[in-house]
Order: sequence, then C-alpha cells, then structure tokens
Amino acid sequence: MLTPNPVPAAGTLADRMAPRTRTWRALSTHGALDGLHRDALTAADRRILPRAADLEARWTDIVRGDTLLRFDLRADNCIVDPSTGQISFVDWAAACTGPAWVDPVVLVLVLVLVLASDPGPGPVDPDTVLAQHPTARTADPDAVTAFLAAISGYWRWAAHQPDIPHAPGLRQLQQACADRARRWLHYRLE
Repeated sequence: MLTPNPVPAAGTLADRMAPRTRTWRALSTHGALDGLHRDALTAADRRILPRAADLEARWTDIVRGDTLLRFDLRADNCIVDPSTGQISFVDWAAACTGPAWVDPVVLVLVLVLVLASDPGPGPVDPDTVLAQHPTARTADPDAVTAFLAAISGYWRWAAHQPDIPHAPGLRQLQQACADRARRWLHYRLE
C-alpha cells in the first residue's frame, strides 16, 4: 500500500467513479438506464433496490482516503508467474486515491469470486477472505457495503455497453463481476 499517496496528480476514487455510479438510483427512480430496465431485475434485486439506491447515493462520502489505489484490478490486468505464483499488476491507468480497503475488496471480487467455479458465494466466503487482509479487516462494514452497491451497479451498467474492440472479453468480465458483487451485496443486505 502506498499511503500517503505519492502521486499528487492522481484523482480521487469518488471523483473518478461518481458519474458512473447511478445504476441502482436510476432503476429505482426512473425504471431504466441506458438499456437496463427495472423489469429485468431479479426478484432478489427488486427486494434490495431501495437500499442499494440509498447506499449508491452515499458511497462517495465514505471512500475518501489518502492511499494510492490500483482500482482497475481485473483478471486481464494481472500476470501470474507460473513458477512462483507471484502476481504482477499491469495497466495502472485507473490509479486514484481512496481508502486502503478498496483494492482488497475489488481483488476479492475479481480474483477470488470471479475465478471461483461455483456461481454463488459457494466455497469462498468473501467476507472471510476480506477479513484476512490487514487493511481490509479494519474497514467499516457499512462503507464496504455502500461501495459494493456502487461498484455492482457500475459493473452491471458497463457490461451492457457496446464491446470495445481492443478489450475482448471485458464486457463478459464486467458481467461476472457485477453478478458476484450483487450476490455479495445481497448477502450483506438480506
């Protein structure tokens, strides 16, 4: 962790993501956002919609921090050395500042849940994994839940955008991340 942030030009996570985190609120208020419709929500999503919208509205207030975050932790931005198992993170284009627990939350979602073969919470309990990280274990649980609401909504919206030719598979990865983040969010809210 790089705390305090050694890159003064890095913007904040809240500033970077706030314009993109409006999915739950739009579905709750207007019923649609860029081709996503409230009617397509699962019964479980409809049950948590008001709470997810409220959390999404407040998440930017809780992601203030002075740690340099990698933030764009995706499987295609991770290189695993097969001989040592060491992971290197490449493509730091989304670097920003925020609380130190954000990258571990995203890492759990991407590297643990998405790569798990079971489509549900299954054999991996994300809260147990998160509690093992020295920075994440001290995170306010309500802050983590609010961030999950924001990021799950963002990934759901992003997954429904047109494919990007130079990033094959990105939309499928975003859908998988959205699905896992929503399951984790449901677990925390229900």
